[in-house]
Amino acid sequence: MLKFLAAMVIPLYVLVYTALYGRWLTKRRAPAKAAAAAYALAGLSFAVSAVIFWRLFTR
Repeated sequence: MLKFLAAMVIPLYVLVYTALYGRWLTKRRAPAKAAAAAYALAGLSFAVSAVIFWRLFTR
């Protein structure tokens, strides 16, 4: 169980990294599509980890 929870921290790190990357792209005035893709990946990572944690703790 602890090993699984430790592995689930990875999507949370992906969330933080891609959100920071999206902010960096926005500050560098990169194309809006690039920043939107980074934020979409961050949102997807958050959704995946939220669903897995929800299912894990509500059983």
